[in-house]
Amino acid sequence: MADKDEVQRHLVSSELYMEDRYDGDHEAVWGSFFDRERGLWGYACCLATQRHQSCKKAKDAQERAKAKQQLGSEDDSDESDEDSAEGTKEKPIDWSTPPLELLAPSEVQGGRSEAYVEHFIRFVVGAWRRQLESGSTICDASLSAAELEPFRSTNALQQAESSLAPLVEQLGRGDVDSHVYSFLNKMITLAASREYAEAGRVYMELALGHKKWNNVYSNFQAMNTNKGARMKIIEQSDLTKYDSDPVAQRYIQSVRKLVQFAQIIRPNADLAKHMRT
Repeated sequence: MADKDEVQRHLVSSELYMEDRYDGDHEAVWGSFFDRERGLWGYACCLATQRHQSCKKAKDAQERAKAKQQLGSEDDSDESDEDSAEGTKEKPIDWSTPPLELLAPSEVQGGRSEAYVEHFIRFVVGAWRRQLESGSTICDASLSAAELEPFRSTNALQQAESSLAPLVEQLGRGDVDSHVYSFLNKMITLAASREYAEAGRVYMELALGHKKWNNVYSNFQAMNTNKGARMKIIEQSDLTKYDSDPVAQRYIQSVRKLVQFAQIIRPNADLAKHMRT
């Protein structure tokens, strides 16, 4: 028998099922999408079903940015190259001057719903930052210690701001996905009215939809003796925007975080109406 010191066994990591690995320029992992008609796995970001295919969504974004840059160069031909390049960059969201009071919907740009959604987001983000700067203690018996912990972290706030920036931009342009927007508007309207439990239920409906199965499921049913087994395939339910768009998923999750923080700073007298763990 060989000496144990001379025999080494190594566990080989799987190249096929490596978790959280983003291939190339994809924003979603391989296997995050399943084409039920063709029976093929793929990427949720661009719905590509070839493993080493580049991300069409990323390529389209690059082409749009290039076209925008070229258009800007033509329109501003008299300006310096530095000014022209600066003009093609998207301006980051300015979070520095949030509203200090949460207004009623009718008081924000004549009741325009998109403006009120942005108003709520900016108000809660500002309140979160002020809480961090003050160092005051936060508590809510409805939320677990794990759910309260992010609200004590500057890094968590910055991540939320980064995730919410695309939503704020889309609200300004008026091009938020209509299905997603209807749920977000309902969530925020309920939260502004301190109906946090109802806002939580709206979030769950937006995130889960009416899906029964997140993945394709194979079920084997034994037959009589010597007759083998019968396999039944239960197909994956249709993907929601939450499933298929990583950017939307991140800002939807961040809106839920804002609703939780709104619950902390503007509690309902009836704790039964609080969102719970």
